[in-house]
Amino acid sequence: KQIRSAAAKFPPALTILSRLRWDAAFCVEDYLVVYLDRHTGYQSVAVEEWKGESSDEGFVPQHRISAFVDRRSGEVVWHRGRR
Repeated sequence: KQIRSAAAKFPPALTILSRLRWDAAFCVEDYLVVYLDRHTGYQSVAVEEWKGESSDEGFVPQHRISAFVDRRSGEVVWHRGRR
């Protein structure tokens, strides 16, 4: 399963997050969001636990997402630095 095609424009983090959550081809429990916390550095959280609404306690803005990782294989499936 590919999250994006090689020829496609680099998708924003929100697109990847939505695809992992709602596309039946992916099991949301298999993926982590890696983000940059301003105080503690890089952190990871399960995709299903990601707080995406600004009213959520523990909210982290999307622009702080740096990668999505497959928990089972450890493969980085999307990385902001690989545009």
